[in-house]
Amino acid sequence: MVTDGLIDFNYLAVGGSADTFVLSDPETVSIDSGTANLIVKSAPFIGVGNTWVLGAAPSTDQVLWQFSKDGSAWTDFAVAYSEYTFDTNVVSPATRNLYLRLYMPSLTDSYISHSSVVTIVASSP
Repeated sequence: MVTDGLIDFNYLAVGGSADTFVLSDPETVSIDSGTANLIVKSAPFIGVGNTWVLGAAPSTDQVLWQFSKDGSAWTDFAVAYSEYTFDTNVVSPATRNLYLRLYMPSLTDSYISHSSVVTIVASSP
């Protein structure tokens, strides 16, 4: 299984949003052999001396961070490091696009760069 790289939303203002579907920049997951169930999880957004947590809506130091496999149905990363089903019974040599959407905090006192890590786990069905 391989993804195609990093996502850079560049500068987003407080209360702003961006997604990789609109940017035409999905992460592509490729199943190299066999059949796989795909699980996705995310870390919180970490900056120097400040962490933005994941939640159901943007608020103070909280982002709404979502994923989609088609750019229309979105699932929240409601809790950091929780596992969410991305796709099931994906047969090699299939690929799946993972789209990500970020809604920035409504308020923060940390205007430095923050980043997160999204992990995709493949397992046998």
